[in-house]
Amino acid sequence: MRTRALLLLVAMVPPAIMTATARGLEPGQEDGPYSHLVLNSEPVAYWRLGESEGDRAFDRTGAGHHAAIEPPVAHSAEGPQEIGLRGLDTANRCLRLSGGRVTAELPNLGTDYSVEMWFCAEPPDNTEPVTGCLFTREADKASAAACDSVGFRGDSDGEAGLIGFRGGELAATSQCGGPVIEPKTWHCLVFVRRGRQVQLFLDGATKPIVDTEAAAACPAGGARFYFGGRGDDAARFAGMIDEIAVYDRALSPGEVRMHHLQSYYPHTPVQADFRKMEESLPQRATVKPKQSRTLLILDRANGFYHPTIPLANRAIALMGERTEAFQTSVDHGYAMLAPERLAAFDAVVLNNTSNWRISDEQKKALIEFVRAGGGLMAIHGATWNFADWPEGQEMLGGRLIGHPWHDDGTWAVKIDEPDHPLCRAFGGEGFWVHDEIYMFTVFSRERLRVLVSLDMTKPANQVKGRRDDNDHAISWIHQYGKGRVFYCSLGNNVAPFHDRRVLQHQLDGIQWILGDLSADATPSAQLATQPQPAFAPKRP
Repeated sequence: MRTRALLLLVAMVPPAIMTATARGLEPGQEDGPYSHLVLNSEPVAYWRLGESEGDRAFDRTGAGHHAAIEPPVAHSAEGPQEIGLRGLDTANRCLRLSGGRVTAELPNLGTDYSVEMWFCAEPPDNTEPVTGCLFTREADKASAAACDSVGFRGDSDGEAGLIGFRGGELAATSQCGGPVIEPKTWHCLVFVRRGRQVQLFLDGATKPIVDTEAAAACPAGGARFYFGGRGDDAARFAGMIDEIAVYDRALSPGEVRMHHLQSYYPHTPVQADFRKMEESLPQRATVKPKQSRTLLILDRANGFYHPTIPLANRAIALMGERTEAFQTSVDHGYAMLAPERLAAFDAVVLNNTSNWRISDEQKKALIEFVRAGGGLMAIHGATWNFADWPEGQEMLGGRLIGHPWHDDGTWAVKIDEPDHPLCRAFGGEGFWVHDEIYMFTVFSRERLRVLVSLDMTKPANQVKGRRDDNDHAISWIHQYGKGRVFYCSLGNNVAPFHDRRVLQHQLDGIQWILGDLSADATPSAQLATQPQPAFAPKRP
């Protein structure tokens, strides 16, 4: 019988090597969570500006919109060091401009667009009205008239150090806003044009520092961008720039906030977390596979990219390799959601996938894959998926509606069925976990076999905003057609990946969805005799 494979797109190489070499980056410029989220937001061009030499900035989107770097510039200067902008234990790099610019042609860009970039200004020369342009969009190479321009004000109207916009027809509109930018400090600027409306957002705030109207003077089609100056060689910016992304749509204030949050989200793993995870992994399979198995891991996340995604990818890949229970492949896109591709796999893992925007054909392919006997595992944020697809929510078993148990807390966990094959890893004892715990809608014990849940006998778990029935599952299984579904909500923080019990629980869940480990999936409410749960000990 031909075997399906479970798709995991991460190759079995150390993450620090994989991210640099597989994505064409210089060493030390590996992706962090911020870069992943920017790419998943589908810009038309994205330049990380960490290349160590040469006169070209590589477009990370794959669209080929490489930018030219005009001297004089210094390569590999130290960029913003927020943890979300860096790879594993690496320094983020940038360009230092001392009269040079970055220029790019972005054909067919419309009048609705956004620019997102990081900058660090040198002390400005306030004797000029504009002391430096962060970026300028111009109609074409020959034109010296800027259609949209953003820069620092100098001596004009006593506004030195404020960021301002100038643009529209004949640059008739001009407005600036605070706060005053202190020299040698890093900031994230987002420019948004939506028709005539122009807004500037600073450092993730959802209230713009500039909100005005200006005619969209650039015709839809050809447009040239200058970063660090203008096309007429005036107003050169002195300082550093990094992480420039251009979008062919207007970013929402919510997207602006989430992108900036991603730059400093506290649960980003470092190399030591990967090492500790590897030391905690199961060394053998609970049961011998009945046949060769392959898993597909999908990790595309929109809106928010959980920094533990690479940690989970690596954990599952190594689990399969060490125990010989399965092989893995990893993919970051939607293209695998096609019948002919899914047919090659035994099961699919949704690793913290969120806010998917998939077609009706892709929805049908995934749900029919499971109904026909394929396995499905979902991790943590995967229940953030399928807001527009009730059938998909039912397939997963629940839909995230909040996390009253925040990621900075430690919460009591009970084992609902200590003797269940997928719960034996816990040794008949509840525990405490430092993680973010979800609350669900759609969830019901009438349809699901609940394995692990919050221990609501503990006062620490009695937070505001919980369900009226005080029933908050953490992991469950259920049959869906001929297929098997396993969900585990742990995995926002790194702590669950250092816990041998949790990792063993996940391995057993994988072996169950593959059809190798036998376990009863009768819904909890339908059991003739309710099992005696194992509660958490007193708070450590």
